[in-house]
Amino acid sequence: MRLLIKPKPFHRRLCLAVGTAIRVLLLGVVWRAGLTGPSMHAQGVAASEYDLKAACVLNFIQWVKWPSGQGATVTIGILGDDPFGGAFEKIVQGGMFNGRKVAIKRSRRPDDLKGCQIVFVPGSERGNIGGILAGLAGANILTVGENDGFVKQGGVVGFISGGERMRFEINNGAAQRNGLEISSRLLNLATKVGSW
Repeated sequence: MRLLIKPKPFHRRLCLAVGTAIRVLLLGVVWRAGLTGPSMHAQGVAASEYDLKAACVLNFIQWVKWPSGQGATVTIGILGDDPFGGAFEKIVQGGMFNGRKVAIKRSRRPDDLKGCQIVFVPGSERGNIGGILAGLAGANILTVGENDGFVKQGGVVGFISGGERMRFEINNGAAQRNGLEISSRLLNLATKVGSW
């Protein structure tokens, strides 16, 4: 069964407001970390895109309920090539974010990330999405990806490329199969919510 919910005009305005708030927060983090100047400008659009995606992934923590709770530390796994370039570490100064201890784990093997609460699957893994998601199935992991069709292949949250604001879609069926409960607040911010 395919369920498609389109946000109401109010929710679209809310998405824009949240996106603006995240950008302001991110600019504050970037400024605080001393990342303005030539090095930030040299990295261009890609740096700001992945800084924003890192901020979004971190904010997902507060809107997702894991079956056994989150424990003291939330571990975010990054599979394969890391496109973030240290963006998580810039935001998570001192290993804390919104009062939660956050750890980042990187690996090229999905099995190494089964103990994580969140696993990000970058675009470089586009040829093996099905195998990766099958390997992580049933492990109570919020899978986040950036490949077109990521949620339709069984991922939970998929960033949508293009446009000036960060957009994402949610496969609530995949979340439920992974034992996750996504807050209605996060579902309302998604561009599309379905069960694929």
